[in-house]
Amino acid sequence: MRSGLDIAVVGYGTAGQAAARLLQRQGHRLTVFERAPQPRPVGAGLLLQPTGLAVLAELGLLGAALQCGEPIAQLLGETTAGRKVIDMRYADLGADCAGLGIQRGALFELLRDASVEQHLHSGVAIADVDAQRGELRDEHGARHGPYDLVLVCGGAASTLRRAALTRRDRPYAWGALWCLCDDPQRRFAGRLLQRYEGPRRMAGLLPVGTLPGQDPSARKIGFFWSLPVNAIAATLQRGVDAWRDEVGRHWPQVRPLLDSVGDAGQLMPAQYRDAAMRRMR
Repeated sequence: MRSGLDIAVVGYGTAGQAAARLLQRQGHRLTVFERAPQPRPVGAGLLLQPTGLAVLAELGLLGAALQCGEPIAQLLGETTAGRKVIDMRYADLGADCAGLGIQRGALFELLRDASVEQHLHSGVAIADVDAQRGELRDEHGARHGPYDLVLVCGGAASTLRRAALTRRDRPYAWGALWCLCDDPQRRFAGRLLQRYEGPRRMAGLLPVGTLPGQDPSARKIGFFWSLPVNAIAATLQRGVDAWRDEVGRHWPQVRPLLDSVGDAGQLMPAQYRDAAMRRMR
């Protein structure tokens, strides 16, 4: 791709941040749009695979990510009866292979770039893309462009994804509640753990480390609790004490971990979509 293109990036989440940094480094002229008035991370934590770590290395950010994240050596999933369903070890793929648990807030801060944010338009929701003209229209009717290339980085719930471009696009009936828990003793270090009760219930925990510059004693565990999307509101309304009791019956060993969750406001609802494009772009 020749340098010096005018490129619009829609969405300043993980994908938009990384793409913008790489494109600006290649000498392209960027305009970045983000619908949130103040860009911020959304969610608790995630597990970066070796492919994601390779991107951070390309950006010169791998060392900083390793300092605040938690190396993950094993993915282990068991039923409530103790039967193993998943037991995957990264070392079986390669001696230097590992995942990295990281807080979404940490990844957001690592990917921020002041020179990119000079071209960031916050609080601007893009409502439509005119692919023929290379123009964007925001929710107030203002037009932006033209651009040589538009990258839509709005995530799974993007409203700009067209039906003609997708092979499959449907919401999952099951979502989750996420929270960050204290784990100063690192009792669950090094593993992504999941616990299943048939097809009806899954819980899991993932060590996600600290935010950049935080004391190592502030390391967190990301805990997730699956439930039907239509049950999320009722679960939150019952309150955090009832939720902790329910989790404790499912997974008694992690019940003490949840004492650091003081109110339902610390539980972050998540909904998911199964979206696949007709072809890779």
